[in-house]
Amino acid sequence: MSAFKWKTDPTENGQIDAAVPALPGTSARLLPDAARGIMAGVAMLVADQGGALVSEGLSDVFEVQTTSGLKPAPGVMIGFWAHRDSVAEPALAVDGFGPARLLAADGGELAPGAMRKGEYQLVVWDEAVASGAPAWRKVNPAPTDLGVLNLGTLMAALRAILPTAPPPGKGNLWFNNGQFAVTTED
Repeated sequence: MSAFKWKTDPTENGQIDAAVPALPGTSARLLPDAARGIMAGVAMLVADQGGALVSEGLSDVFEVQTTSGLKPAPGVMIGFWAHRDSVAEPALAVDGFGPARLLAADGGELAPGAMRKGEYQLVVWDEAVASGAPAWRKVNPAPTDLGVLNLGTLMAALRAILPTAPPPGKGNLWFNNGQFAVTTED
């Protein structure tokens, strides 16, 4: 049973999941079983996305076993903790499917060493943007993904948004000839 198999059209869910008996004419006695089945499916989904999974493997193929036993499909999202640093370009195998490419949040290739031990990885199966070569795509950028932000970029952004003359009021930040300043008078 897996919430990942459920359909958004209720009429398609009658036989999709044996743990949730939902065929027309189903006995009311099965209602408690259906409720427990739904609860179990939601609990599996929460575990698969909420940090209960830890990757395994010895190479740069990060292997993950979900609680729900899923098959990669559009919209499928899982979260896991990386068990080790990657050395080369990482890939991901989920529930025996794969390995498949593991892309950065922007759809670009992850650099060798981009996966860090102990970092939480939230990924979604991407067939739309990565058509022809489906892949797992990170949803959350890791600190290593933000390496393009440097001091020069940060300073330029601050210069663009901060006033260059003292604003009225005490304790206001402004940019004064290459240095940050705070107003001291009202």
